[in-house]
Parts: sequence; C-alpha cells; structure tokens
Amino acid sequence: MRLLVGAGLVSKRTGRGERTTYFRMEDHAWERVIRARIASLASFGQLARAGLELAGPDPARLRDADRAFSWMAGVFEQAKGPGDA
Repeated sequence: MRLLVGAGLVSKRTGRGERTTYFRMEDHAWERVIRARIASLASFGQLARAGLELAGPDPARLRDADRAFSWMAGVFEQAKGPGDA
C-alpha cells in the first residue's frame, strides 16, 4: 500500500478518533500518475539534449539517451487523444 500511496494512486484516510485506516483510489489517478511520469521523462530528454551541447567530442551515451527520449516523445505525441493539449 505504501507504494500505491507514494505513487499517488491511493489516498490513506482515518476518521477522527478511529484506529481503522481506509484507502481510497483517487478519481482519475492512473491518468494523473501517467501524465506526471511522461512529464518527468520529457525533463530527462531536455537534460540529455543540454548534455549533448556541453559534452566533448564523442558523447555516445548521451546521444543514445537523446535518441531514446526523442523516440518516446514521438510515441507520446502520437498517442494523444482528441481532448489532450
């Protein structure tokens, strides 16, 4: 349960003066969590691109990371639904 609470999928609630703990799945939790993960991946992509500009003559690992993050960004862009911004 700690993992689910930490990921933002579930909230933990206790009533005043009660010992029982209740867990509740938040509305639109999966969508919110996945959007946050995609945003963090986009940030890593920006870091890889910035690293390429600063790196020396052969930044193979950074180039690979940049390619991977660019590919993921393309996949996410294609997967957007009609109401997505």
